[in-house]
Amino acid sequence: MNFSDYIIDESDYDFFMSLEADEKLLFIYDLICDQVYGVGSTEEFNSDTIEKDSDKMQSVIDQIQNKLFYIIESSINEKALVNMLIINNKIILNSKSLNLIEDAVKELYTKGYLLSEIQLTIAQSDLFHKQRYCKVYNIIGKLPPLTYN
Repeated sequence: MNFSDYIIDESDYDFFMSLEADEKLLFIYDLICDQVYGVGSTEEFNSDTIEKDSDKMQSVIDQIQNKLFYIIESSINEKALVNMLIINNKIILNSKSLNLIEDAVKELYTKGYLLSEIQLTIAQSDLFHKQRYCKVYNIIGKLPPLTYN
C-alpha cells in the first residue's frame, strides 16, 4: 500500500483536522475503501445472499448455545452442596437447597462482591436451571472484604 496515492485537497484536510479522533479513523477508512473499491457503492444487493448469511448466523448462534449448554452441564456436580459457575459478570448458582444458595450469596457479599439478582426468562431458566433451585446474579462490583463487626 502506497499512502502517497491517497491525495486529498486542502478543504478535505481542513475537514479531516476538524474531526474527532474516532471520526478521523473512519475518514481514512472511507478514503482507502474508495481507492480500493471505487467511489460509492455500485453493487446491488441480492436478498438470497442476505438469507444465506442469516442461515450462517443462525448456525453460529446454535453452536454457541450448544457450547454454553455443555459448559453449564459440565459445571454441575451432584455431590456438591452448591454449584457455582461464573461467566463474564454473571454468577449462576444451582443447589438442592435454597438456604445453601442464600448462604453462598452471603459469603460472596462478605468477600466484597456486589450482586444484583436477575429474573430469568423461560429460555434462560431452561439453560441455567440444572438442580432444584437456581439463582443468577450480575456482579455489579468488587469491594474489599467486609467483616461482621
